Amino acid sequence: MVGEKSPVSGVLKDLMSFRERIVEQPLPSEPPLPPEPPLPFETTYPSEPPLPSESPLPSESLLPSEPPLPSEPPLPSGPPAPFTPADCSERPEKTSGVYTIYPSGAAVQVYCDQTTDGGGWTVFLRRQKQEPQLNFSRTFKEYEGGFGSPSGEYWLGLRNLHFLTSQKQYELRVLVARGTESASSHYKKFQVGAGDSYKLHVEGYDKERSTAGDSFTYHSGRQFSAIDRDRDMAEGGSCSEWSGGGGWWYDYCFITNPTGLFGGDKPAHEDSDLYLEWRYWQGYYAYLSELTFMIRPKTLELG
Repeated sequence: MVGEKSPVSGVLKDLMSFRERIVEQPLPSEPPLPPEPPLPFETTYPSEPPLPSESPLPSESLLPSEPPLPSEPPLPSGPPAPFTPADCSERPEKTSGVYTIYPSGAAVQVYCDQTTDGGGWTVFLRRQKQEPQLNFSRTFKEYEGGFGSPSGEYWLGLRNLHFLTSQKQYELRVLVARGTESASSHYKKFQVGAGDSYKLHVEGYDKERSTAGDSFTYHSGRQFSAIDRDRDMAEGGSCSEWSGGGGWWYDYCFITNPTGLFGGDKPAHEDSDLYLEWRYWQGYYAYLSELTFMIRPKTLELG
């Protein structure tokens, strides 16, 4: 009806009035939070207890050793190597006498002087009075191979001398005697060359250790001659023929004649070049009753 209020419009009016009251009315403020207490400048935390220390490892020496491995059984050994001394210096005997050496691998019997000046000497030429006297008028081939008996007069051989003296340095000692008198000469190096010339090289005559003079250096550098092979320096003949038929390192012709005829019973100064001599001891034609040439490695020099 005209002039009457609608019930809906009244409700809307009430809602609007309620909204205005709510919006306009201030909300109650929350009470402020209490201030936080200030933090201390540095906070001390309780320290952790130390870790327990580890016990040291036992030293290797204290560790139980492992049992050794069982050793392998030794291989069966063959026969011992043969004893083949090259010269008398390698022989164990201390008594002079005849022994076997192997200068080139083949067995050779020699006389070993194990007493003179510390021993170890291999005798390669020996002359002495004996019955019968050994014949030294031999061919070149015989002088190459050697002849005689090491228990008496003998010559070791050019091949053996070359084999020995080409392996190491040898010193030389020469012993001479006439009747009851004796002397010696010492050389620091002795060598016999290769080939069929067998050239001699001798040097280092030791005057302080010698009493018989130097009758051998004169022959150094010469080739070996024999009754059937003339390689000396003489013209118009053979030193071997003029000197008793022996083989030697002749020049023109000799100062020593170790392979000449044995003349120990001859009177001195008979003036013959045929006999055994060492001229720079008692002079020319003072014939010897004994003569020995022997060598040993220079490393064994004791004097």
